[in-house]
Amino acid sequence: MNILEELYRGNMGYNAMPYPQNAEYAEAVSFRECNLEKLMEKLDDEGKEIFQKFIEAQRDAEGFTLTDTFAHGLKLGVRLMTEVFKGR
Repeated sequence: MNILEELYRGNMGYNAMPYPQNAEYAEAVSFRECNLEKLMEKLDDEGKEIFQKFIEAQRDAEGFTLTDTFAHGLKLGVRLMTEVFKGR
């Protein structure tokens, strides 16, 4: 299967790659989860609902940012390749 077929079938892409599980990443995730638990303990039901909506909105906004960043990086890569093929 070629790269275009892999991409079309969803087998390739920035979100298909596993994120490296290094110590800094693990520490950041642990810190986030620990503080999320502490925060949820302090919120009442209404506060939890509002915070959940905030998390969902943040996830949506992050998705747009990641998509734009990916597209920009891909365009830059194509421009670099074009320059190489032109012999510059």
